[in-house]
Amino acid sequence: MKLPSPKECWMVAMDSGVRSQNVISAEAAADERNLIKTDNRVPFSIELEQADGRMKTKRYYRDQMSAIESRSRTGGAGAAVNADYVPFYSLIKRMERETPVLAAAGHVLCHPEDHGCSENIDAVVDETLFRFALATPRFEDGRAWSDKKRDQLDGLIRTAWYEARLNISGERPPWGCVQIAEFANDWFGCEVKSRKWEQDWAEHWKRIVNIVSDIEGSAIEPVATLRNYLKKQYAEAA
Repeated sequence: MKLPSPKECWMVAMDSGVRSQNVISAEAAADERNLIKTDNRVPFSIELEQADGRMKTKRYYRDQMSAIESRSRTGGAGAAVNADYVPFYSLIKRMERETPVLAAAGHVLCHPEDHGCSENIDAVVDETLFRFALATPRFEDGRAWSDKKRDQLDGLIRTAWYEARLNISGERPPWGCVQIAEFANDWFGCEVKSRKWEQDWAEHWKRIVNIVSDIEGSAIEPVATLRNYLKKQYAEAA
């Protein structure tokens, strides 16, 4: 199986078909009578909710696959979409519990549905602002950073994350100051002036972009590691 980029793996993993398949896996794994044998021993994990509400990770191999899940991988009645991305879905759900800010960043960047971005954007904006404040001299100075300027900063941080979301392939050129200002004004009403960009925001924008890139790297790294592991497993099983 050929896997796409780590960001695209995240996007496909959060597709409704994969989410449905994860439920099928959990239900099937709970009933040992459903297990069948196959020749492909690629390991993956599923998340099962216990009676006390806690989640338990169950790791198993494809030679411990249920008849339901086998059908989902080969097609036919009851087949689920993109079932090979269940391991990525399980990883993302674990990240949501253990590293929620990084999971939120991944959803902002890669979730296939707009609500997946909008529900998580505030968490990543807060984290970006926190890092920006630590890296910016005199950030606590109310004269250097008025309430209006802080509102503009919030809008620019959001703009940087949306720019990254719209460039999931990484192939689009960076936005120029006019496009940045227009997006920030239209979407967030923060009244950034492109004609004063070099004076007011150029240096700060570079810092914002670097912070977004750092958070993005940390968020996508676990998915990239899993992707490389599965590629190796698929190659060995071929």
